Amino acid sequence: MIKKFFYYFNLLLKCHYIFKKPRKIDILLYDQGSLFNKRFRKSFEEFDVDVLYTRLEEINLYVLIRSLLKINSLNKNFLFLNYLKTYCVLYEPKWIITSNHLDIKFYKLKKIVNSKTKFGIIQRSPIFKFQIDNFFKHILIENDKLIIDYYFCFDEISKKILQDYLKTNFVIIGSFSNNYFPVKRTEKKNDILVVSGFREGFIKLVDKGSEITNLEHEKNLVKLLSKVCFNQKLTFKILLKPLTKIEDYTKFNEINNKYCIYNDGTNAYEEIDNFRLIIFPNDSALRFEAISRKKNICIMQPHYQLDKEKISSPCVLKGDLNYKNILELVKANLIIDFKSFSKMNEKLTSFFSYDENNSILKLIINKEINN
Repeated sequence: MIKKFFYYFNLLLKCHYIFKKPRKIDILLYDQGSLFNKRFRKSFEEFDVDVLYTRLEEINLYVLIRSLLKINSLNKNFLFLNYLKTYCVLYEPKWIITSNHLDIKFYKLKKIVNSKTKFGIIQRSPIFKFQIDNFFKHILIENDKLIIDYYFCFDEISKKILQDYLKTNFVIIGSFSNNYFPVKRTEKKNDILVVSGFREGFIKLVDKGSEITNLEHEKNLVKLLSKVCFNQKLTFKILLKPLTKIEDYTKFNEINNKYCIYNDGTNAYEEIDNFRLIIFPNDSALRFEAISRKKNICIMQPHYQLDKEKISSPCVLKGDLNYKNILELVKANLIIDFKSFSKMNEKLTSFFSYDENNSILKLIINKEINN
């Protein structure tokens, strides 16, 4: 009992508190993060939207007191779920939306909150079968599926993986973040953009595992590409991962900072639109999004990341990472238009869509709110 007291006491000390009596709202965002929240609110500014903080960054004392009046257990998981339930009941949202399909509390809320409230998940990153299997097999009992009203997913591949575990209305919309930014088709485009997978934090990992292989692979790639582009008189830049410092990247990769583009979390799609060919040294959601924006791509990943789908596509580097192989692959994919590129790489380009301004998502959310 004493341990539980101090656990909750320390937890409560770290929170930001408000005392606000809830009001009815249209949409409650289930803690996706500030960037997603900002874009979602901008897209749905005609509706009343609020945020439910599920990592205890903020606690509504009014809601907390109401929830504590109904407790019958000191189990921390029960207490927190009861707080979330009380929050949702008092706000009476027409939609509760998250971008995290790996939070089991969201599915539990669906079971215990008013059935008139629609629960929706917006996919935020690529889904890989082994990751999904590992998560849901620990959650599901006797092969029952988790129930949710809507899952707004990237593509048919994501749907196929998830439908074994979720009972829901799947709606394919592509990437919400990608759709948020209109495609800018400029007359003059730069040549080659590398989408980096480097994070300075990877270097500090005690057990680096495959991360050091990926980092060294990218380091060698950008050095070779800089030589290829210099000799061929091509424009070459590197788009860093969000908020990665240019000095951290250039120090590790031993490359001039003139090649680097700082990524503040909002400019990635605009930069992609400015280049003719996008190169990926590691898996990235931007690979799918670049294709949906009708950009030729090259995949130059470590061999262990190349699955059957990638191996069969001519835009993938299958041989050694050397000057000659890079030059041949770059030249082949720079000279063709996107229609030809798409036809040649059909397995990589045929399944991912772009829905400007998220019109499909808006149509469904608007319809349910106005019913």
